[in-house]
Amino acid sequence: MDFTADEYVIQRPTNFKFNVMFQVFDGKGTPAFVAKRHILGTRTDLLDPNGNLLGYFQQKFALKPTYEMHDASGSVIGKAVKTSHIVSLNSKYALEDPSGKPVALAVGDAFSYNYSVKDSKGEKDLATISKVSPFNAASSGNMSFFGELAAAMMNAYKITLIDKEFDKLQLIEFAMLIDLIIAQNSGTGINMGGGIGSTGGMGGGFGGTSIRI
Repeated sequence: MDFTADEYVIQRPTNFKFNVMFQVFDGKGTPAFVAKRHILGTRTDLLDPNGNLLGYFQQKFALKPTYEMHDASGSVIGKAVKTSHIVSLNSKYALEDPSGKPVALAVGDAFSYNYSVKDSKGEKDLATISKVSPFNAASSGNMSFFGELAAAMMNAYKITLIDKEFDKLQLIEFAMLIDLIIAQNSGTGINMGGGIGSTGGMGGGFGGTSIRI
């Protein structure tokens, strides 16, 4: 599947969908893929609208919260790892290659409301992640108070892909895994974490009141 759009909306299902953890749409609302968890185990498959496997991820036992990314053939293509410490004011995450070398870094604001994703040297912008409402997902950004309120209730956020060469699917998957790691730390909700817009997820609802470390 080709990811040609520059913006995608990642949303926790608002209605119960068996084992579906995330739904992904392009900026126009066209379905791109879903992340569907296996009934047993820690594997979550990424499936296109026709049910074809795009890849999968699974949590790994490690000193720091870590998820391993696989392509459709099962080969490891990367890892998402939390790198910030307890005393850090900003949440930080690394996207690593299979050897463990960082290829991208995501840094959140003080409330984990917005994330900036750069290359491993911190010099090149790769993407931004921000809480949005599905109703204004394709808009340019700055939300009103009511827009932010709707966003918190609708469990959605937007990733804007800036770099044209970096693997788009991997960056979208990285955004999902950041949310899962934060939600896991909060210990609430679906699959070790609350949905975005609840007490778990990015910033306790991407800018909520929960304290993140």
